[in-house]
Amino acid sequence: MTEVNTNHHATSAGRFEVLLSDLSAGLVVSFLTIAAGSAFGLLTGLGAQAGIMSMIVASMVAWVFGGQRVKASGSTGPTAGAMLTALGALAAYGAGPEAAFAATSIAAIILLVLSVFPLARIMEFVPNAATAVFVNGIGLVILVKQFEALSNHVRGGTREDLVQIALALGALGLLLVWPKLWKPFASGKLGRLITGTLVAMIAGGMLVWLFDLNVTTLAIEPVKFANLLQLTVDGFTAVPPLVMFFVAAKMSIVIAFVTLATVRALAPDADYGVEVRNQGIGNLAVAAVGGVPATLGLVRIRILQGAGGQTVMAGIGSGLIILAMITLIPGLLNYIPTSVFIGVLIQAAWSNIDWRFLTEFRAAPAKNILTFLIVTLGSIAMVFFDYILVLLAATVIWHLFQRPQATRGACPDIESCPFRHRLEEANGSQH
Repeated sequence: MTEVNTNHHATSAGRFEVLLSDLSAGLVVSFLTIAAGSAFGLLTGLGAQAGIMSMIVASMVAWVFGGQRVKASGSTGPTAGAMLTALGALAAYGAGPEAAFAATSIAAIILLVLSVFPLARIMEFVPNAATAVFVNGIGLVILVKQFEALSNHVRGGTREDLVQIALALGALGLLLVWPKLWKPFASGKLGRLITGTLVAMIAGGMLVWLFDLNVTTLAIEPVKFANLLQLTVDGFTAVPPLVMFFVAAKMSIVIAFVTLATVRALAPDADYGVEVRNQGIGNLAVAAVGGVPATLGLVRIRILQGAGGQTVMAGIGSGLIILAMITLIPGLLNYIPTSVFIGVLIQAAWSNIDWRFLTEFRAAPAKNILTFLIVTLGSIAMVFFDYILVLLAATVIWHLFQRPQATRGACPDIESCPFRHRLEEANGSQH
């Protein structure tokens, strides 16, 4: 009589169920990822596809060294801000985007080097106030850029400009009311799939299609990897080597800082070096496709976990699903007006400014005056000055005037972690 290995079949069935759960979670987060990638790509001026490609390749490769089982990598608010700054600095030397892609690849190598240092120990000396300055400051930078875009349309005054303003404000209004409207139906995987961002994208695309609106829309095109690789290679000679290294070093600091703060919020006992190493590999891939620098995406990771993601296949599956979308249905995506993402970015940036420093100051002014001043003035300074210098200044000032132990302590849960529980909304928003 032939014996049946029931344990083997049970194991295979269990693995298949886990895979289905991972792919289902990847589908849930894929629409948010397209919106966030598009928004951050447009913010840098590289275009929506640059941000989307960053999300795809980073999610598919930024896991090879292990670490967190469920993860999502891609462009975020801070890394988009870093790319925007890099493009401006390199443009002063007459260099184009190809130099920024080269800088991204050098930043990736710097990350691989940084990963061997005792990063957990170093992060102990970064106070919560400095993290708040960084996160809130990036939010203010994004808000300023979006209001500048709206003001440009106001000054334009054409019919097309007025339509763009209406679409942006309409998307923002929808994002603000959607959580309450959809709350009774938000339970379950299908409910989580229908986010305000997805509805805003669909509504904008429908309006463009129905009324044949003459507005700027997404421009998804077939990716030509060979051309982008050549752009990256050409970029290495576009500016003096020291300038290139300086720009890349600043970019690597931003990527590393966001990665470390995100890991500390998610799993304080995790191997920080492994996650930074993963982002080094991810950004090598990002540079090769001409994308926006990538790091861990806190909100997207939380959504993957909440939707049933259990392994690295959840993030990889999200990348594969998005790649399939831009390959098979680019025509549908290209109906989405780019002005929708002005509303997306305004809502994301505002909702993720952490106001706890203000509420704590109101509750105990004398005790929290230092934090209040550092976060308020530092966040505003981020709009006008170099963000790395502002971050260093906030850290130094805190240590000069505050007890050292106030900077220490791991966060066992993101909800109990001051100034970090909204880190990704400098990185995107789930609504």
